[in-house]
Amino acid sequence: MTYQGKPLPSGFVTFVPEKGAPVYSEIQSDGSYRVDQVPIGLVRIGIQPKSAQNTLASSAMPRNPQDVTKLKAAMTATETQIPSQYANPNSSGLTYTVTKGLQQYDIVLK
Repeated sequence: MTYQGKPLPSGFVTFVPEKGAPVYSEIQSDGSYRVDQVPIGLVRIGIQPKSAQNTLASSAMPRNPQDVTKLKAAMTATETQIPSQYANPNSSGLTYTVTKGLQQYDIVLK
């Protein structure tokens, strides 16, 4: 995952399928992430900066896309500033169609 051409060094990536619960993963310092057991089909993607860690640790990862908006309010200061639109899978503009088998999806944030 990159932001402005550089690896995004921390945060969380959330994949929200059309049906079923969201799945998420922590972003590693090199910008990589690994999400297992994502349902096949179209997913919306949200990116939360590392500063969201305390919020995520104190409350379970949102189960509904509407709950992601609650996290946006808690993320005012971040290690790496990214546009706030990326935090909400409904407004991020990021989608991916998951197919059967191992896949790699490089997310590029601008």
